[in-house]
Amino acid sequence: MVQICETLFVVTWFSEFRTETVAEGETVPSKSDELRLTEVQKAYEQAENEFNLSCRTILRYNRDHKDPRIAIVNNRLFARVNALHLEPERARLESARDTALRKRNSLLEERAALLQKIGAIR
Repeated sequence: MVQICETLFVVTWFSEFRTETVAEGETVPSKSDELRLTEVQKAYEQAENEFNLSCRTILRYNRDHKDPRIAIVNNRLFARVNALHLEPERARLESARDTALRKRNSLLEERAALLQKIGAIR
């Protein structure tokens, strides 16, 4: 981040050319923040795709295999103890989904922090 206490030239598409003075203590985002934002944005989009793919994989698996962890008998819900040991494939898929979700959320948080730092959002 670079501090500038000079005059900035502001040009917008549908207005006239004007200048604005940056007050003491205000910061203008550096190019490194913008480059980091583009990197994080690309990584976030990839992580979002991975998360969506893992969710679809679990949905397909659930469609073909009934979930043995819970059962409803006479309007009562029963949960099996150590049910994840019965289906290691389901446990692997859900673990991959959770890992993808954590990665996606951390990148989303970093993206939001960079957007705030740049001044694109509040």
